[in-house]
Amino acid sequence: MDTVPEREKRSYEKLNLTTHHISMTVKDLDKVLKFYESLGFEKIFHWKNNELKIVHLTLNGFILEIFSFKNSKDKREFSLDESLRETGLNHFALKTDDIFKTAESLKKLGLISEEVDIVKGRTGILYFFIQDPEGNFIEIVQDNRKFIIERENCQKEI
Repeated sequence: MDTVPEREKRSYEKLNLTTHHISMTVKDLDKVLKFYESLGFEKIFHWKNNELKIVHLTLNGFILEIFSFKNSKDKREFSLDESLRETGLNHFALKTDDIFKTAESLKKLGLISEEVDIVKGRTGILYFFIQDPEGNFIEIVQDNRKFIIERENCQKEI
């Protein structure tokens, strides 16, 4: 009896999903809000009680959800390499059309002080990292790749 290969059993019906938000917990909410607002994020929602403040910021339809607890726990500090080796979410990326111009603008805003190393990564995109006041990594990318989704090629084992 022939069996259907596992990859042919999968349904390729496209789900109607888009990215909505990521969340972070911070200690100094005011400092973090100032940082992200200087990147162009705008406040669209806030809520608070005696123990917790929640703020939603948006940038081009993307939402950054920020929690600030009265008694939050300290996060271990990591270098970028150490952060990438930790399991779980470790950074998010913001896309730009001109990475060099963006780096200069971030310097003028005082969000980066030293010379940043703009690198061409293994995935073929230009990038550099910055950190927010709480040490969270943010990747700034210039990604000019054009993708054509080929289902057969996507099914190969990595």
